[in-house]
Amino acid sequence: MMTMLPSLRCSIPWASCLIGLAATAQTQLLPDLAAARGGGILSNCDTSLHVGINTTIQNNYYCYFAPEVQVGNTSVESLTWSYYMNGAFGQQTSPTLQLNYPGQVEYPVCLTVDAYDLIAQQPCSTTVCDLITPLPDVSCISLQAAFGIASVNGNTITFQNNSTFGETIQQVLWSFGDGATIAATTPTHDFIGSGPFEVCLTVIGPAPAFCTSTLCQYLYLGPGNVDCPLLIDQGFIMLQSENLVGVLDTSNTSGMNSRIDWDFGDGALAEGNVAVHAYGSPGEFQLCGTLRAWGPLLVDTCVTSICRPVIAFPVLVTEELVAVRTMSVRPNPFSSSISIVGQLVGAFSLSVLDASGRIVHGHAARAGSSLNLDLSHLEAGAYVLRIADEHGALTSHIIKE
Repeated sequence: MMTMLPSLRCSIPWASCLIGLAATAQTQLLPDLAAARGGGILSNCDTSLHVGINTTIQNNYYCYFAPEVQVGNTSVESLTWSYYMNGAFGQQTSPTLQLNYPGQVEYPVCLTVDAYDLIAQQPCSTTVCDLITPLPDVSCISLQAAFGIASVNGNTITFQNNSTFGETIQQVLWSFGDGATIAATTPTHDFIGSGPFEVCLTVIGPAPAFCTSTLCQYLYLGPGNVDCPLLIDQGFIMLQSENLVGVLDTSNTSGMNSRIDWDFGDGALAEGNVAVHAYGSPGEFQLCGTLRAWGPLLVDTCVTSICRPVIAFPVLVTEELVAVRTMSVRPNPFSSSISIVGQLVGAFSLSVLDASGRIVHGHAARAGSSLNLDLSHLEAGAYVLRIADEHGALTSHIIKE
């Protein structure tokens, strides 16, 4: 079921927001979707199993996560947390999760509950995802940026700051989506064209926390019945670690109501701005995101899709390796051969594995500062380079063009 997002109403009567650019022209301030992002849900368990994430914001960008699980007709077997931080996508198997983030931006967090379905008599799992924003101080939770339209005179718009905070707001900063910025409580700005313009308000609290809150909304000055390409710019970020893939929707829908559905290419489906999936077997899959947007500026629902190939690798355990102190592989991607440069000590074995875990190239090697590897016989695709000695092994992904 599609969820209709409410439009933010002007601080003056809605009829006063209409302007006469054309018979169907209108001034509309539409909500930023970041404020209405919900958690994605991926499930093949009995619907009586309800899974949620309880997030507690702590000082210094710490966040504490606890599961909210109603078992229903299932028996819970394990919990797995998935998260993205510092440019890496990680997992942790534990009852709760605590993370110290580097700053105040949105981060995806997912919880997977593996269970046994007592009705179907088979294993199942449910994954829920959410986007959270860590804060420098818990007092920042009360700082909420908000604004509306105070008055309209043609393409000249006056905005009203409606932000709230338990303390004194020190700075009020505006950007109008056309390159113009200003520091003012009730700014007036002349827009050129109909837009949509992304108008952003940032409010900042006092020292020592310097809490910040930003709200962006889209201003449209008409006319109605806009073509889809003007209002929709679809995109998503894909994060991968071996067989684990996470997706984060980055689409710009200019404040329209929207929904994003994911098809991971192996039969698994999900809905929501962020989702995670673990492929059960190695191989190449087609991951697709389908975006639907609708609202007062569109005659009908806009539907767009983006698909990207995913190569799910077998899960390989990386252990401490004495033979390689430092290592770099270049070029990567490569066309015919690669060079392994580093401090190579003693004897070790070298192998190249394909996406299914089969060894497609291998030989023994000895110490040296570099090693050239001819891989011209391999087909284009993704592979795993593995170097091992009696102490352990080190793996690295390589791509042949």
